[in-house]
Amino acid sequence: MKMNYVLVHGAWGGKWELEEIGQKLRSKGHNVLIDNLPGHGDDVANAKTVTMNDYVQSVINTIDKAGGKVVLVGHSLGGAIISQVGESTS
Repeated sequence: MKMNYVLVHGAWGGKWELEEIGQKLRSKGHNVLIDNLPGHGDDVANAKTVTMNDYVQSVINTIDKAGGKVVLVGHSLGGAIISQVGESTS
């Protein structure tokens, strides 16, 4: 069964750190979305002003791109973020 995965990186990384697992999931036919959190990787937001709410909204925006139910996977800080996403969308 094809699944939608949203992978969320940790505090000291970017989407690059999850690309390998993303490719493995894609090779099995799954849809995988990985975006940089605000202020990380090539995202231009000022990291000094980013809040948890900004992270949560960013992940919600990524979920919306999936167009259906998703499996959220968070690494490190990403785990805290996806917990907040679950609380805000339930």
